[in-house]
Amino acid sequence: MNFPIASFGDDLAPIIIGGLFLMIPIVAILTKHQQKMAQILGAQQQQNPQISPIELEQLRNLLHQQSIAIDNLTESQKELARRLDQPTSLSNRLEQSS
Repeated sequence: MNFPIASFGDDLAPIIIGGLFLMIPIVAILTKHQQKMAQILGAQQQQNPQISPIELEQLRNLLHQQSIAIDNLTESQKELARRLDQPTSLSNRLEQSS
């Protein structure tokens, strides 16, 4: 018996070997690129290693403002959900919105 699957090994071997030879330069290029990027990022971190106290205070204030805004939004959404869960007639809802 001759199995057609067995003949695939002879046909695929040159393709696989050729693919491996093409992968070597691609991997080398990607590795060199990664090393350059690491050097660039390292140089940037050495130039600005710390955040100034003024920037840190501004970030803290922004964080507090956004936290308060999120809390207010959460409360308004809870109130809206409570209103929507209350069984009211259509005429009552229309009177409330007017």
